[in-house]
Amino acid sequence: MGKLCGALHRSVAGDTYTCSVQHVSLQEPLLEDWSPGLMPEVMILVVVATVLMVLGLGLFLADVYGFRARQLPRRQLLRTPRWTPPGIEAPS
Repeated sequence: MGKLCGALHRSVAGDTYTCSVQHVSLQEPLLEDWSPGLMPEVMILVVVATVLMVLGLGLFLADVYGFRARQLPRRQLLRTPRWTPPGIEAPS
């Protein structure tokens, strides 16, 4: 069983950690460097996915608006009934 040594502290940009893995199948310990945050390749994928999601949402909303506009005649779309408080005459 491993032992956690040292003080716990908050990571800041530029911090690098080295992990040591010891296993019977390895002739010597495996050392891996790790730094907090996303790798540049993953960051690019996140940005691309976000842009595609925003574009997809925009196309979806445009299509919903277009579908609604085709369902209602133009005059009816412009003259949608609005709620008026009691005691006030509704515009015609």
